[in-house]
Amino acid sequence: MSDSFGSDMLHIPWADLGRLHCAIIDASTVDLLVNGNHARVLNGKFPNDIRRAQAVMDTILTDSSNLTLLNALAQFVAYDHLCVDRRALSSLGLTHLNSLDDDSRSVFSRALKTTDFPVEVVLDLYRGIVQDGEPYWQAFGIKDKNDEWFIGEDKTYFDLIADEATRTSRSWPGQFDVSDQHSGMRAYLYAEMAAQARVPAVLHPARIQILESVGCQLRADAVQIVEHKMQQDFVLNANSQLEDLLQNVRFEMPSVGAYIIAVAKENRISLLEAAVMIHDSKEAQAFRKWLWTLHEAAMSGPATLINSSALKELETACRNWATSFDPNVGVYYQIRKVDFSAIPRIGWLIKLAGIAAMTSKRVIDPIIGSPGLHLQFIARMTRLVPAVGTLATTDQKEAQNPATPSHGKISGGAEQA
Repeated sequence: MSDSFGSDMLHIPWADLGRLHCAIIDASTVDLLVNGNHARVLNGKFPNDIRRAQAVMDTILTDSSNLTLLNALAQFVAYDHLCVDRRALSSLGLTHLNSLDDDSRSVFSRALKTTDFPVEVVLDLYRGIVQDGEPYWQAFGIKDKNDEWFIGEDKTYFDLIADEATRTSRSWPGQFDVSDQHSGMRAYLYAEMAAQARVPAVLHPARIQILESVGCQLRADAVQIVEHKMQQDFVLNANSQLEDLLQNVRFEMPSVGAYIIAVAKENRISLLEAAVMIHDSKEAQAFRKWLWTLHEAAMSGPATLINSSALKELETACRNWATSFDPNVGVYYQIRKVDFSAIPRIGWLIKLAGIAAMTSKRVIDPIIGSPGLHLQFIARMTRLVPAVGTLATTDQKEAQNPATPSHGKISGGAEQA
């Protein structure tokens, strides 16, 4: 195997990122994923003991690096490929893929791909932000280029860009000095390149913080839109009603990351194994296809997004779930009322006998086949959990979502995991 991490990954041309449903991931996040220091978090199996399993989950949810890992795994589930700029890998000198075990290396080689940011596009971005002859880091409102956000490997990255520009006879902006590099430019570069390719950007939290500190806001990706709509239109509404009814259960705030943890915990497997299990399922495949239509609508502007069929379908599902307190309605079964008193020949007997309980009854009709596999995926991101300060009894646990297949019963991949 080559010593170069990037050489172990398939390459996707820049022009094909959208067609192949890719997201751009920054090299810092890739570094975190393949760094051997985090192998225990990704590859450690959830223990059978409930308290120990809870301790593992708490470790994941309270550590910022672990949350970054979890978010990257969630993006692997949500998009077909995560693409990193090949020059960025070179600038970081990522050579430690060989330190991973065979299974982990296999997963990352499937999930991660390389691409090449076009040199001319990068140059145009520089020309656009260098103002009044000032260095670009001053254009970001940064007074001291040596502040806490300075990252040395940026110089290597931009040197590679400069070298390639020189070889291909492209010129740098006259004001640009490759000896003064600031990670603010790198964060901006990732965001802008993703926008120009019309694909989502998966950035390290430090990069996002850099952008936010200078007033740049990343466009919400389709996964965030789905999670936000579910939280606002279903979970918060349903939980408010449950609280009013003095019920000691609540719907968990939905996220793909929480879904990965739930599958790992239920099946006593690792986060990496859970992500692969979910990614390979038929539900996730349908979800990714549906999600990309939502992404394309979002990229076309707010009006297109609001009127998109994908968003309207999600809103309808959320309203049904909030009314029924059940994210399985319209996914696994329909609920209807049957008026037995209207049945020919015997209806009058029911009325005459005054059997009120039989006059109208709630009936559950299973949905035959697998319509809406993407909705099945979305429904599985929510589950009832004990409200804060309460203990779940065995009866409560069994009653949480009795008709929902367990997180581990995922089609098209669960058996192999």
